[in-house]
Amino acid sequence: MRELPRVKSVTALSCLAIFASIFSINCSGATATATAARNGVLDLRSWDLEKNGQAKITGEWAFYWKTFLPPDASPGTYPAPSSFIDVPESWRGLSIDGENIPSDGYATYRLIVLLPENINEKHLLALLIRNIATSFELFVNGRRVAGSGLPGADHDSSAPGRFPLTTPLPSAGSHLDMIIHTANFHQWEGGIWDDIVIGTENEIRQAQIVLHSYEIFILSSIVIMALYQLTLWFFRRKDRAVLNFAIFCLIMAVRIITTDFKYGINLLPFLPWQLVHDVKYISFFLGFAVFIGYIRTMFPTVFSRIIAKITVTAAVIASVSVVFLPLAIYFRVFQMYEIMTFGFGSYTIFITIRAIYRKIEGARSVTIGTIALFITMVNDILYSARIISTAYIFSWGMLVFIFIQAWMLARRSHRLFIMVERQSAEQRQLIEERTEAQRKSTISRLGTILGLAKLAEYRDEGTGFHLERMREYSRVLTASLMNRTEYKELVNQEYVNDIYHSAILHDIGKVWVKDNILLKPGRLNEEEFAHIKKHTTRGGNIIRDIERQIGTPTYLEMGREIAYSHHEKWDGSGYPQGLYGENIPLSARIVAVADVYDALTSERPYKKAFSHEKAISIINEGRGSHFDPALVDVFLKITPEFDRIRQELVAR
Repeated sequence: MRELPRVKSVTALSCLAIFASIFSINCSGATATATAARNGVLDLRSWDLEKNGQAKITGEWAFYWKTFLPPDASPGTYPAPSSFIDVPESWRGLSIDGENIPSDGYATYRLIVLLPENINEKHLLALLIRNIATSFELFVNGRRVAGSGLPGADHDSSAPGRFPLTTPLPSAGSHLDMIIHTANFHQWEGGIWDDIVIGTENEIRQAQIVLHSYEIFILSSIVIMALYQLTLWFFRRKDRAVLNFAIFCLIMAVRIITTDFKYGINLLPFLPWQLVHDVKYISFFLGFAVFIGYIRTMFPTVFSRIIAKITVTAAVIASVSVVFLPLAIYFRVFQMYEIMTFGFGSYTIFITIRAIYRKIEGARSVTIGTIALFITMVNDILYSARIISTAYIFSWGMLVFIFIQAWMLARRSHRLFIMVERQSAEQRQLIEERTEAQRKSTISRLGTILGLAKLAEYRDEGTGFHLERMREYSRVLTASLMNRTEYKELVNQEYVNDIYHSAILHDIGKVWVKDNILLKPGRLNEEEFAHIKKHTTRGGNIIRDIERQIGTPTYLEMGREIAYSHHEKWDGSGYPQGLYGENIPLSARIVAVADVYDALTSERPYKKAFSHEKAISIINEGRGSHFDPALVDVFLKITPEFDRIRQELVAR
């Protein structure tokens, strides 16, 4: 619960951001509502555009159903209007001659605007037209000044347009005679849906820049957040909540582009109007389903799986209806889906509050963000239906939501990173402790093995450095093999290390040999030689028994091979098994060269030490008979190394 103050601070800032955003939208450009039009006349003569700013053109317009008035006719020749209609408002359901007119059709809107007396040629006026369903042409004082799409008398002769747009007005005197031809055969409602704003051209352009700035800021924030979350998911794909959140952000970005921020979509004029229209509704359906999926992944223990499945199924059905069903049908589906969002949205808020009660991590942040999103969504639905008079603010609610959720997800990721770092540190420490324990165990075992080998050495060689020389000879000879292609797959650094440790075990079996035979100063007879040859088998068996007790390190396995076979000869005349050629293990062939060199250059009870050169000559003579020819070739190239080792480790 220590994090509660931070959560509250983020929540407070988010709420302030919502209210500040709504206020800035409603007040941008200092747009205000002047006196509403009455009977097709809007009196702005007392309105000061410089002091009061832009003015919304609202109120009663003259309405001519299924008629396109000629814009250049004399005002006194126009017929009486079919009715007067409030703007902004859809014409669907307007009663004319006792009948409610349908959504499809065409009509003329006409309004006389009486301008302020202080308007002169320096005050260039302009209009901001946000939405007219679905096409229009605007004439002012008999002159065409703007249009979007193609208004016609039927579906084939009409084409929908794109909004919003800004148009300058021609210089005028005391009034503007505004005539709008409009047609709708592509939407479920026709007419002037949204405000038309009049003001000086400079103020209208500035308002347009403000709207562009809002669009760029919000869209870039949402998209960047989505990409950031996708990146987090890419490196940690088990976190489905991050993926759902990123997808939801991307879908909502598309939704915002096709609804609130029409300036953005106007930059892509090559996109078909119908495609943009369909994407607008499909993004609403799928976005809500992904949002429900995100909440469920956050709180799977409290969110009903059945509710989630129903939401996904409904979203798929609604999306398919947009693609394949006529407008009149899928609009009804859209209306039903809007009602469903109220129910599921309320359920979602209930679930998040329940998660707070259960003290589930992140529940407070998700609850605040969900409430902000839900309130702004309801506002936009009610505002679109003209039930309330606010503004479209869902995009700002979305912005608040994603920042709160991103903060929460980032904080959760931060905790995971800290936990991983802590676990990594603990694991490193554990590995170091185990490595140190293994090192000490290895040293202990090697010391034991060295002790056994030394015991055999002391019985045979006295206090010399025979074992130290043997492992050094074996190491340098083996290391030289790594450069030869025929040995590169077998001999590596690990192999060199193993032979270094195992070479000292070659004569460990001599601990079994009788003293009178082992230390005899003269030549052995046949019976004595047969006895001493058994040290190879005895030594291999000793190492085998050690392996059974402590496992099978690679150096012990190699030591067993060496003990058994280091007296085998290349031509098969050796012992104990009479192996020949490459049937003799490579490790034993290497140690055989090292052992003979050391025996020749060392003083024994039965002989004097030979010179380094004499030893080389004897080993070279045994090439292909006693020794592996390839090993002798390598040995002859590194004899200075053998001589150096011999002199450094001379017996004392």
